[in-house]
Amino acid sequence: MAITFSKITKFITGLLLDFFTILFCFFLVELISILVNTVMHPNFRNPYTFTIVWIVLILLIPYLIMAKKGLEIGKYLSFLFFLSLVGGLCLVATKFASEKLIKHKKFEIIHPKYVAISGEDVVDHSTLMEEGTEMVSTNGYVFNKYDNHIFSEISKTKIDHEDFSLNNYIFWQSAMADGYDPKYISSYRKNNKLELIFTVGPLRILESFISTITNSILFLIIPVAMRLFGNPIFFSEYSSLKKIFYRKK
Repeated sequence: MAITFSKITKFITGLLLDFFTILFCFFLVELISILVNTVMHPNFRNPYTFTIVWIVLILLIPYLIMAKKGLEIGKYLSFLFFLSLVGGLCLVATKFASEKLIKHKKFEIIHPKYVAISGEDVVDHSTLMEEGTEMVSTNGYVFNKYDNHIFSEISKTKIDHEDFSLNNYIFWQSAMADGYDPKYISSYRKNNKLELIFTVGPLRILESFISTITNSILFLIIPVAMRLFGNPIFFSEYSSLKKIFYRKK
């Protein structure tokens, strides 16, 4: 079979469509996880930064653009739900493959500069009828990784709590969006609410997108293989995607 320029163009555009679809699936899972963690962890104080509003806007803007061409809100929400399921399954499969099968070192586009620390304590919910305990996270702090105070803060957290957790962040604003208070960070201005509103949410979303790329980089091998064998993993071409969104006139 002769390879023509049109076939090469169709292959490349189809591959780009696969890449963007996978990235969006992973990105959607990242955004939903932020929303769920915020709602499901009321004991973990989240600063007044409107992060949820920014995430809702990110999800709403594509609909507002496509609604002008006839997209129905129910169809859009159904599509988001489907992609979130696909993204969740792909994320689980990718993490399993990277940690258990391939055991490769996690690829980092940008090396995390900040570390967030929080204490964890066991709370007893036992009653006369049944026993029950729960591990609850306390309010934590985010530091620059290279700050001299970090070792003493980790030691203090170990002493004050039964357990502790460490999370790495590229931006301290991302950690703040997740409920950590900045500590010993010179660029943090607590009283400048307007600056926090317009930086914390967007930077949390940006870090989620960066995380999306690092998490999906291994999975992106699959659509290349599927295209080479003539079996697209999602859509054969852009027109197939448009048929899902827009109702017939």
